[in-house]
Amino acid sequence: MRKLRSLFWLFIKTTIGNVLNMQGSKWVGPVIVVSLVIAFAAMMFVVYNIFGGMFEFFAAYGHLEVAVGLGLNMGALIIFVFSMMAAPAIFYFAKDVEYLLPLPIKPEVIIGAKFAMALLFEYIISLIIMVPVFLSLLPHVSAGGLVVNTIITFLTLPILPLVYSTVLCMVLVAFFRIFRNPDKYSLFIGVLAMVLGVGFSMVYSQVFMVDMEALYDMLMGAPVVFAMNVVFISNSAAARALTENGIVLNQIINVGVTALALIIFFALARVLYFRGVVGLSESGAPAKKMTRDDIKRQSQGRGAFRSYLSKELKLLFRSPTAFLNCVLSAIIVPVVIAGSAIFSAISAGGDADMIGELLALVDFNNPRIAAVALASMCAIGVLVAGMTTVTATSISREGRNFFIMKYLPISYRDQINAKAASGFTIIIPAILLILIPLQIFMGAPLLIFIGGTILAFSGAVFLNYLGLLIDLAKPKLDWDNEQAAVKNSVNVLIMTLGGMALTAGIVVGGFFLLHTPILAFIVLFIITVSLAITMYYLAMTRGVKLLKELY
Repeated sequence: MRKLRSLFWLFIKTTIGNVLNMQGSKWVGPVIVVSLVIAFAAMMFVVYNIFGGMFEFFAAYGHLEVAVGLGLNMGALIIFVFSMMAAPAIFYFAKDVEYLLPLPIKPEVIIGAKFAMALLFEYIISLIIMVPVFLSLLPHVSAGGLVVNTIITFLTLPILPLVYSTVLCMVLVAFFRIFRNPDKYSLFIGVLAMVLGVGFSMVYSQVFMVDMEALYDMLMGAPVVFAMNVVFISNSAAARALTENGIVLNQIINVGVTALALIIFFALARVLYFRGVVGLSESGAPAKKMTRDDIKRQSQGRGAFRSYLSKELKLLFRSPTAFLNCVLSAIIVPVVIAGSAIFSAISAGGDADMIGELLALVDFNNPRIAAVALASMCAIGVLVAGMTTVTATSISREGRNFFIMKYLPISYRDQINAKAASGFTIIIPAILLILIPLQIFMGAPLLIFIGGTILAFSGAVFLNYLGLLIDLAKPKLDWDNEQAAVKNSVNVLIMTLGGMALTAGIVVGGFFLLHTPILAFIVLFIITVSLAITMYYLAMTRGVKLLKELY
């Protein structure tokens, strides 16, 4: 137990130290921590408002435990999705694995310390769920037993979904050769987690938008609810314990199921974990003998710019970390928006009159509405470009091998433009994935659509080169894990928050200052094009100088 506790605290100190000293700055880490606290508080306020109305309605029908169970299952599913990403990163792809294996430490100590580390992260999500649940239940349940049951439920809620996700990861690595390649494994898990997360967010966002009576009828006896109660079996007992806090047996069942899940986990982990982790650094790809045609095709000459752009795109799509955080994150937003629109139409029951009334509110013949539409389309381009952090990490992703850029037979200007072009390759389809469905759904005049698309692209050009300049000014080149360059970079934070701020400014300015579509297009076109040209000029002058000075 002493070794397990020491190893766990070592993981904690290392993680907290990396956050607080991010990019060598003493204030960036604390600012990020404070920002996260504020964001979590806002999330808990939203969850509290949702649960408050739902609990009040279900309590009136005498089925409060159904609503509480829905909330707990929702939290468990969120934890499962997030832990599918955390489990491989902590158990397999952390740099400490290769140092821990040769040490005289029992397998259960390493597994236990890593599981506790993963569990600590999932308790943050559990806290966001359980605090609003507790506050929402106060008017319906006596406070005495509720406090104790809430604490116990908080401690047990993330364990079962974390056990599921961790065992799934161990099985994949231990028995499937393809997943012994860390890149393919991480990519598979990341894409699967994102698909589950997006599907979950779309379904549950619509669940809480329907009428309470319809929600009640939908949940009572629904197969999905039954399946969730079977998968997360301890949550049913926990829900009854929270709503019937005089009955201790329910909480005993919850704790007993959770303890049994932990026992089964450690029994399976002793068999599966080291079977998969030993030799994990070895490639799982089969050897391939090159034919004469393969050699001829690979040796065909291409232009320097095209070759460098191809290299950048290959790095983006072949690196799981870069693909998930720079590429898929840009595509996922349009998918969520389109999916939410489809689910909204379905939840409306195909009511043509209702949809017609909504569309009637958007009258493009009204100059004010047309102007706001142009400003909104421009804002969409800026928002997508801000969330697409391809260029904001393009220099940092070079890492310690950045010096190779100085020896390549291609000018610094072409290298910078190729990195910017790799950003455009991701941003342009992402923007069109939003604007084209909106055009089909809203039926805007063709001139409005073309004008808005031009504004969106020009705003994206500005943000794309701005991200490149930010990363050139202060790249994060000293890293052992690519996640440090992509996820733990303050440049990404600046790019994302800057894009959001500009988006809000464009929408607000368009609503209050631009009253005709012609005025809106001219003003926004002049501003975005001027900023884009300025950023391009700075990239070709100041950016080239910064690249030369890197050492």
